[in-house]
Amino acid sequence: MKLLNTARSISIILLGLCAFQGFGQSKFYGSVKPEATIVVKKHSMGSDLVEVTFQGSDYPQSAINDKMARLGKALGNEPRNVASAVGDQVVKTSFAVVGLITDQNPKVNIAALAVAFGFGERPIRSFSVFFVDLSPDVNTPKKWFAPHDAWMMEGVSMTSPKGLDYRVQVNSSDPNEIYMPDSGTPTKSPGKPESGGRSNIFILGGIILGAIAIGLLVYSALLRPRQKGL
Repeated sequence: MKLLNTARSISIILLGLCAFQGFGQSKFYGSVKPEATIVVKKHSMGSDLVEVTFQGSDYPQSAINDKMARLGKALGNEPRNVASAVGDQVVKTSFAVVGLITDQNPKVNIAALAVAFGFGERPIRSFSVFFVDLSPDVNTPKKWFAPHDAWMMEGVSMTSPKGLDYRVQVNSSDPNEIYMPDSGTPTKSPGKPESGGRSNIFILGGIILGAIAIGLLVYSALLRPRQKGL
């Protein structure tokens, strides 16, 4: 009986580690140069509070309106309380919407942001998304390199500030190619070898090292989102 309980405990630990697998910084994550940063925080009343920082003070309001309309269509509800402010080198836009953070699979709707910001007037083809106070679980998408790399994203779990940080790259000119896969089966970029069986001790060691590495990540001061009035 003691041996059975020990085996169950190990299984639970491994399942927890697998939920974090993939939340490690790769070459893709570090190669993305965001044209905008997006910060999303769940409000206690249920809405998602969002702040977008566009690089460059010349980003037009008409393009922002276009992005809001596209996001509303993708999520099935219009962004509310949209407000924009122009700084010396950036344009900031804040609003509230429903559907970016959910209790379903996937836990975060990055595809809706890719469809909204990656197309239309002044498309944002590369951006970062930071989900405040979220931790990865079995419903959290880790990475996705769609067929022919139509769009690519990868997430990293952060401890300070706490949350999930994603890098997103939109390569396709067809918004219909942008969709969110099942988070439990992340697709790797073509040419990367698939890992072997989970029983292999080297795979287990890699998972454990990957989980430990989460606590060693330092969020870039240049790209760290700054919240305003969230």
